[in-house]
Amino acid sequence: MNETGTLLCPTLHIFKFYSEKPHVFSDAEPEKFGPIFAKLFEIGCLIVSELAKYEVRMLVGQDGYIPRFTHSEMVLLSQNGLSAMDVLKGATRYPAEWLGIADKYGSIAAGKRANLVILDRNPVEDIRNVQSVHMVVRDGAIAF
Repeated sequence: MNETGTLLCPTLHIFKFYSEKPHVFSDAEPEKFGPIFAKLFEIGCLIVSELAKYEVRMLVGQDGYIPRFTHSEMVLLSQNGLSAMDVLKGATRYPAEWLGIADKYGSIAAGKRANLVILDRNPVEDIRNVQSVHMVVRDGAIAF
C-alpha cells in the first residue's frame, strides 16, 4: 500500500456507533444488527492496528456529519496504533493530497489557504485535545 501511495479510510467510528445503537441503523430487528456491527468494528480495529505497524497512511473519515464523530474516529485510530501525528495528517495533509489540492490545503505554508483550527491543548500529546478548540480561522479571518 505504501509503495503505491494507497490511503486507507477505515471509518471505525460508524461500526462502533451502530454496534452500540443498532436501532439507528434499522428499527426493524436491531438486535440482529448490533452483533454484526460489533464484529465489523473488531475486524476494523485489527486491520488498522496491523496496517499501522507498516505505517500505512490512513484518512480520518467517519461516514457522518456530526463533528464529534470525527473526534471519535481520531481517538479510535489512535487507540489502534496510529501515532497522534499520523492521525492529524490523516485529517489534514493526506486528504488534500488525495484530492489533488495539497498545493493550497492540508498544511501550513506560504501561499496556501489560511484555514486553521487553533487549539488550547497539544493534540500530539493526546489526540483528544483536538476538541480543545480555541479559534477557527477560515480564509485568513477568524470564523469562531
